[in-house]
Amino acid sequence: MQKTPTGKNVKLYFYAHVLSHSRYKYVEWQKRPFRTEDLIRCLENTFLYFGGKPKEIVFDQDRIIVVSENAGDIIYTQEFQAFKQAEHLETIPCRGFDPESKGKIENVVKFVKSSFAKERVFSDIDSWNEECRAWLVRRGNGRQHNLTKQIPAEVFKEEQKHLQPVNTYQRKVKNGQERKVRKDNTIMYQGNRYSVPLGTYNAQGTLVNVFVDDQQLVIRNINTGMEIAKHRISSGHGGLIQNSNHRRDRSLGISELIEVTAKKFDETVAAYDYLTVLRTKYPRYIRDQIQVIRGLFDAYPPALLSTTLDMCIQQKIYNASGFKEMVIFLEEVNHESDQEVLNMPDLPIDAVMKERISTIHPEVRSLDVYSKLVQGGRHGTN
Repeated sequence: MQKTPTGKNVKLYFYAHVLSHSRYKYVEWQKRPFRTEDLIRCLENTFLYFGGKPKEIVFDQDRIIVVSENAGDIIYTQEFQAFKQAEHLETIPCRGFDPESKGKIENVVKFVKSSFAKERVFSDIDSWNEECRAWLVRRGNGRQHNLTKQIPAEVFKEEQKHLQPVNTYQRKVKNGQERKVRKDNTIMYQGNRYSVPLGTYNAQGTLVNVFVDDQQLVIRNINTGMEIAKHRISSGHGGLIQNSNHRRDRSLGISELIEVTAKKFDETVAAYDYLTVLRTKYPRYIRDQIQVIRGLFDAYPPALLSTTLDMCIQQKIYNASGFKEMVIFLEEVNHESDQEVLNMPDLPIDAVMKERISTIHPEVRSLDVYSKLVQGGRHGTN
């Protein structure tokens, strides 16, 4: 059970996978109990995360995988058997109450609960999974393992060389259809547009597979078979069925997005601290907040944005809209100053005057001048 920002409890479920030698881990969460197709999706995502697959997988004899055990022969569910054959997987079931075969994964489960989930506030499942992936990089795989005394990420670099290549597993469905992703990151289905995540479209043309599952339109990557979007099928025509999360750039995790954005500023450390405060204030909308600030670099010079950062920190303006308004305000101030210089008459200057001018240095304005302007609300001439 996890607490939400409103104090309510929500029950979450997670899948965990650990490599035996390096202890390199992958974790994925969802809000409902796992089904066979969920496990297959998680295995596919695990192989993509590892960049390969192990020769053998040891797993618990869960009902979503195993139908029965007949005289020592494991009878798998039909869908898992198809996946197992397509990927040429060697699977070994854990023996009940056997710490030797189940100990490694059980320790991972305890570790995830105590180190990642404990005391963490849940907002939405996408953000939760992003935070978990960042935790894996920082803590789960990035720090020394208590038993092996080695860092899993470092040992994994060598172990990865011995992983097997991944076969592209495609679910065969009767109503599967091929669709082209449009420039606005949507696909057409029965006269309506359905959104896919921002960045799915590329100039070379992107194809996806779509099929219907219990009145849901499921959109899958045509190369990997991974699910990239799901929508309730609309009964109307000419509409746009859109998931608001699809408008956000999810090519980067939140932590990585903050780091990349901070490096755009001259004062990287100050920018990182500023964006971290935004993340604390707007956990559900931090990606939107950062996208607004990133977009300003296409319209304004970096020096102006660095000055804006200093002003926002001084004035304790911690929101993207306030940051944008400050950029516009400072640009207006700079533009008026430039116009005053341009309007000065071009008078003839003799050699003596030129010598005197060369010794004159203009006063450098303190940021306090801008602070007073901001505090006064409007600016003008006295």
